[in-house]
Amino acid sequence: MKIVRKRMQPESEKAVDNLFASSLYFSAAALARETEKLAAKCFRPIGLSPSLAAIVVFLLSSTSATVGPSYLAKSLLLSPSTMTRLLKKLEAKGFVHLFEYDGIRMVQLDRAAWEMAYLILDCAAEFHRKCQELLGDDKAWQLAHEMNKATDTLRSGTTPPKIIPPSR
Repeated sequence: MKIVRKRMQPESEKAVDNLFASSLYFSAAALARETEKLAAKCFRPIGLSPSLAAIVVFLLSSTSATVGPSYLAKSLLLSPSTMTRLLKKLEAKGFVHLFEYDGIRMVQLDRAAWEMAYLILDCAAEFHRKCQELLGDDKAWQLAHEMNKATDTLRSGTTPPKIIPPSR
């Protein structure tokens, strides 16, 4: 630590040099914040948050014209209540239509999503290109894969076989 204007400051601004660099909690949150900033910048041209855009991208790439909100929530690793809130925002913007079919809630893309489909997909492609550019070709995929495995492990409450932490 060093003193700057009578306040203690870390020696380095790099995450790897931080006192809590080995903390999964703080490291995951820092990565989430930086990823959110990058995604927000990439999706700014369409006026949708990255979460809303991800739902539209998922629906655009779906083989089914309609899907259920719970299927969407599980596919995008979101809670059902979060998905409901996001879908209501998309419906208000004219991107999706929410309806019931035989008592089952369903979602389908609406006019605004189809009119902006190419622009939305271009923004998604730009985000993936930027991630690959900044992290390396396969690093973004590998990182997401490892994080998803860790999420599954934490959710299950069981310890996976043989986890070896990186040496310092």
